[in-house]
Parts: sequence; structure tokens; C-alpha cells
Amino acid sequence: MNCVMKQVKSVALCIALATNAVAEPFDGFEFLFSWAEMKDEATAAALAEIGVTDATARGPAGFAAARKFGIRPYFTFMPVGPHKQVLGEEAQRRHDFVTGADLAGKSIPEAERRRIVEKRRIAAGCRFGGEPDTMPDVCTTDRIACFLSDTNCVMSKAKIDRLLADNPEAGGVALDFIGFTNLRSCECEDCKARFLAYARRENLEPNESSRDRFFRASLVSYINTLADYVRSVRPGMKVTIHLYPVFLPDPIYGKDLRVDTAQETVAWYFQWPDAKIADYTRRIVSGKYQPGSMGVPFVGLNATPGQALASKTPERLDAELRIVLASGARRLGVCNGWEMVKPGYREVFLKYRRD
Repeated sequence: MNCVMKQVKSVALCIALATNAVAEPFDGFEFLFSWAEMKDEATAAALAEIGVTDATARGPAGFAAARKFGIRPYFTFMPVGPHKQVLGEEAQRRHDFVTGADLAGKSIPEAERRRIVEKRRIAAGCRFGGEPDTMPDVCTTDRIACFLSDTNCVMSKAKIDRLLADNPEAGGVALDFIGFTNLRSCECEDCKARFLAYARRENLEPNESSRDRFFRASLVSYINTLADYVRSVRPGMKVTIHLYPVFLPDPIYGKDLRVDTAQETVAWYFQWPDAKIADYTRRIVSGKYQPGSMGVPFVGLNATPGQALASKTPERLDAELRIVLASGARRLGVCNGWEMVKPGYREVFLKYRRD
């Protein structure tokens, strides 16, 4: 009977979260981050109108426009270096298939190649680096730089130096694509050696559980190293991150990061169950983060139907935001940020802007 009652309460909660507006008085998102790569005043003005407080920008004009309209601009950082993450054989085949790498060298027009790749991704149920429905799945980008490499870490710091120098108007750094193409580990010889040394040092058996623990610790260490470095070079700079690609053993690990805002996915581009959105949001909102850091629910948004990357209607976006709000969140991150100001979606965000 208790099990049945719990199921009934769970269903009732999902219905309430999906239909009710807000659980408590609400006057707009206090932090609304747009991964928009602003380049001009028109985009900055449109984002400011819907309540965006922080956003990625590009070029002097983009940073100046953001400042003009009261938006804190960030430049985007992605790992660099010659040492790339290595996939296992099965994951590599999957990656070659969903990226079309196996078509290289064949006499196929580019438009036809793109059509083939889109069709493959749909058939394979590819989730583009988000939590997959089936495994194996992979992030569809080219191989990501392996951040355990000492050489890559030095090069990442040098890249931050260049970005800071090139973007004096920046108010923050947005970290992205720090994760694993296969969503859990790197299979290069260097990483294997580091893992075995870690297992010996921690007195652990070199099994899957300890591998997950090692690679999670490696993610956290690298991100914290970058965040600390940014602040040492430019005190007062804000550091945000979207935890992407997903780290399957622990999708929500932001509480251990020394960033200002850890954007953690609560609703991916592909529709998630309402109960999952509510659960992830509550975990992020109630989590104990590092001093000065806070968790931010992240929502994926693609407004163009018919693509391998799932699209989301304004009505579905509105339903997801109501769940996020009813679960206690007052901060939000959104990508693709430029989709936020398209007709239909703009009106949704206007409902939840801070006056």
C-alpha cells in the first residue's frame, strides 16, 4: 500500500509542477544566462528585453553592445592542445558513424553528406553529448582535447591569457566542452597510467567504479585549476560553466567546482520526463556548493524542427520553465541563446523576466 501511495503522490506532484505557475512569490529570474554569442546591438537589446542578465559575446562590438544594455558579457573557453581524448573501438565506430568521418575521401557532395549524417543521427537516437537513451552514445563534436595532459593544461592557461587580453570588456569566462566524447573516460595510454597510479595511491581496485571516481576527480581538478587561474590573472572575473558533455557516472557534479555559477542540465533538447526535470532542479537548488558558487539549472533550446537535434515548441518550453520555477529555482541558463528571442519563445521568457 505504501508503495502505491508513493506512486500516486509522485504522479500528483508531476501534474502539479507541470500546471502550476510558481511555488512561491516570484519577480523574475535573478540570473538568466544566454549562450548567445552576441555580436551586435540588436541581439543585445532583444536579450535585455526578455531579462537576460549574463551572456556570451563575440568581438569588440558584441562586448560593447552587451555592456550598453546592462548584460554582463563572457567569452567562451574550450579546452585546447594536441593531446586528444581516445575512444574505445566501439565508441570510435559510433563516433565515425554519427559524424560522417567514415565518409571522408568519398566523392559525395557536401549537401548530400550532411543529409546522410542527419539521417544517421536520427536513426541512432544520438543525444549530442546529453544523457543518452541507449548506449553506446557519443558527443558529436570532433575529438575533445584531453584535459589530463600537462601540455594541454599549460596551453589552456595560455589560451585564457590571450582571451583575456583580446577581450578587455569581458566580465566573465564561460567554460564549455570540458568532458569526455564517450561521456565517461579517456582511453589514451597516459590516462590509463594515471588511473592505475591513482588506484594504487587511493588503495582501490582498478575496476569500473574506481575509474569513474578517477575521471570525476580529474574533471573537477581541471575545472578548478582553470577557475583559479582566471581569478589570479583577472581578479573579479566571473566564471561560469555548462557541465557538458554529460559525465554519465555523475551528471550533476557542480557542487565541487570553484566557479561562480555551475550550469547543470535539468531539461535537454530532447524532451525529458517532467519528474526528472523537477528532481534535477531540486537537487541543484538544494545542493551545498563551494563558497561563492551556486548551481544554475540549464535548459536546452532548439527552435528549428526537422533536425537531428530535437526541437522544442514554445508551449513545451513554458511547461519546463514552470517546473523549474515550481521546484525552487530562480536562476537559469539557456542554449541555444539566440533562440530565446525568436517569435513565440520571446513571449515565454517575457512572462518570467524581472522588472
